[in-house]
Amino acid sequence: DSSPDAIVATDVHGRITYFSPAAEEIFGDRLEEALGRPVSHYYRSGLDEARAVMKRLSAEGRIRNYETSFRARDGRWVKGRVSIALLRDARGAMTGRLGVMQDVTEQKRAGETLEKVSRAMEHTADSLFIADRSGVIEYVNPAFEELTGYRRTEAVGAKPSLLKSGKHEPRFYEELWRRMLSGEIVRTVFINRKKAGELYYEEKTIAPIRDDGGNITHFVSTGRDITL
Repeated sequence: DSSPDAIVATDVHGRITYFSPAAEEIFGDRLEEALGRPVSHYYRSGLDEARAVMKRLSAEGRIRNYETSFRARDGRWVKGRVSIALLRDARGAMTGRLGVMQDVTEQKRAGETLEKVSRAMEHTADSLFIADRSGVIEYVNPAFEELTGYRRTEAVGAKPSLLKSGKHEPRFYEELWRRMLSGEIVRTVFINRKKAGELYYEEKTIAPIRDDGGNITHFVSTGRDITL
């Protein structure tokens, strides 16, 4: 009853005989509403896969693990990581099945969002890099490579100073870092130098990335060539 994962037991015909408090919370049905209901009621998709898993479980007797989608009472999709085992009586005869489901909906959604953001960064026309708090570059996009002439393997692990042109006074960078470390979103124009030695003007925005505690861990820099 105290498990954070949904635990559902069924009889040999797939009718629910136990529905844990976590299952009530995830699916939105009370125990008394779920009892006797076929477990297939909660499958949003993948019912054929689930039946194949059940068949292998009955034949082999080993715990089976898989992922699928379920349907909550309010129509929400719930993505679950499921482990299913056989229930047996004292003589070893099968009496039902026990399923433990971990709700990974938010985890999957976060992964999908991250994938979309990653694709967007790779395809944006603006030069983009991400650096840690000390300024060490951890990621550059293809537009950065095209603009600066530095390949990703050359830029990652270096600092943005590899683009220094010598046209800015030290106080320009000192003030820049002061503003960045204070959490300010900085917008300014740099005179930078490409790998081949050509100077260019870059209109740049640098923003902080914070952890859950509000601490700055990284900076993301986007820029575009405004050289006339």
